[in-house]
Amino acid sequence: AEDKVRELNAQLERRVLQRTVELEASNRELESFTYTVSHDLRAPVRGLHGFSQILLTDFAEELPDQARDYLRRIEDNARLMGELIDDLLAFSHLGRQQIKKVPVDAAATARHAFTEAASQENKESIHFTVGELPAVKADAALLRQVFINLFSNAIKFSRQRKVVEIDVGSQETEKGTAIYVRDN
Repeated sequence: AEDKVRELNAQLERRVLQRTVELEASNRELESFTYTVSHDLRAPVRGLHGFSQILLTDFAEELPDQARDYLRRIEDNARLMGELIDDLLAFSHLGRQQIKKVPVDAAATARHAFTEAASQENKESIHFTVGELPAVKADAALLRQVFINLFSNAIKFSRQRKVVEIDVGSQETEKGTAIYVRDN
């Protein structure tokens, strides 16, 4: 019976190892695909954005109001798609790196990420607050990217508001302290 258990354990270990190798290969393929697609989409998106800007700049007076509105929408959506592609590229780069958990000042990381996510012109209309955040042990680059993505989304999807409110804080949960990002 012991020999049978040992043999079953050995078989199980071989299967787990085989599945791990297959999963790692799938992850590498997915990262490569993500990078390639993101990279290849950049040029046509830049073209859409650039040509719509040219039309708006050079021919705006000759176009009816509705056509100008459509071009602005094309330009806005091309810019948004460019930002999403950039985020995807950044994510694919991060996925290739080893996670390095080190002590990180989450509040300082959030403030720096906000500075990167918010452009100069829209900082005036954003009310950004960071509450007390615990010291965390994390990969600093990944944490920064998470904050940048959350802040960028909050800004993008709150554009219609006069003032964008973004609040970063923490709260105790059953599993420990959770850091949150809230927006209006």
